[in-house]
Amino acid sequence: MLHVENLTVRHGNRLVLDRLSLTAVPGRVTALIGAPGAGKTTFARCVAGALTPESGQISLLGNDVREYDHTGRVVGGAHEPSSRSTGRAAAREVTDLLGLPSAVADAALERVELGGVAANRIETYPLGMRQRLALCLALLGNRPIVVLDEPFDRADLTTQRVVHAVLSERAREGATVLVTSRDLRVLGAFADDVVLLRDGRAQLDGTVAELVVSHREDLYASEMSTT
Repeated sequence: MLHVENLTVRHGNRLVLDRLSLTAVPGRVTALIGAPGAGKTTFARCVAGALTPESGQISLLGNDVREYDHTGRVVGGAHEPSSRSTGRAAAREVTDLLGLPSAVADAALERVELGGVAANRIETYPLGMRQRLALCLALLGNRPIVVLDEPFDRADLTTQRVVHAVLSERAREGATVLVTSRDLRVLGAFADDVVLLRDGRAQLDGTVAELVVSHREDLYASEMSTT
């Protein structure tokens, strides 16, 4: 389980996250929806341990995030490799962190259809391949929480198919899966629960089916603000 309570973050004088509270539970895909600047990436960086909030609490598996020496041991999606690394080297950095054999990295790259370009530098990858590499790194070790920031943003059809299939599978296996996006339409048939983030706060929270029926205009108004 991933739980945040009253999470507050400022960038200079701007309040980016304003006492944000939300919960993502095992076995379900939770979508955090919001326009650019709503605070989605800031939230993901806080969960990854890359950014310390001004106040509030982050709990991973029932434990305060500060109890972990490296959140990447329990959260998939926290690793940001150098663009000059190869896909294989980036994957093996994570397997080394988790104490896993290098063969696990190779299998994960194949799973996201990157086996044929694993020896290439990440800087040569088009956007879709980078998105699938981020997914690959998040999958390694079958960690109990997966957090991906905008995995569908401008994604090609292959990437959409792979991300959808693999994250759905991880949720079925019992992982807590949270993805951020500006596009509810991409996630409508994929996510189980949705949180609408607006001005740094959770405005709506419920299942996709409930919110599309009861707050359709609010949800799609958030999308329209991205154009």
